[in-house]
Amino acid sequence: MNRTIAVLPLQNINNDAEGEFLRFALADEVANALTYAHALEIRTVHIDAKVRCRRPGSGKAGSELGVGTVVVDTFCVMTKK
Repeated sequence: MNRTIAVLPLQNINNDAEGEFLRFALADEVANALTYAHALEIRTVHIDAKVRCRRPGSGKAGSELGVGTVVVDTFCVMTKK
């Protein structure tokens, strides 16, 4: 069983430029939290060209990255108006 997990940068669904830094910061926090599970090998992946062109959560992306599980998610920056 492959116990390697790749945590990809989150997708900024509202494309807010001010919140763009959160894509990587939140992914790093998820990866850091997962490191407490000592049976897992965690990799942060700053999306490269081979994964960028397809849906990052697909099984093909996982096999190309050499991991058993791919963690992907989205976020939305809420602003007061």
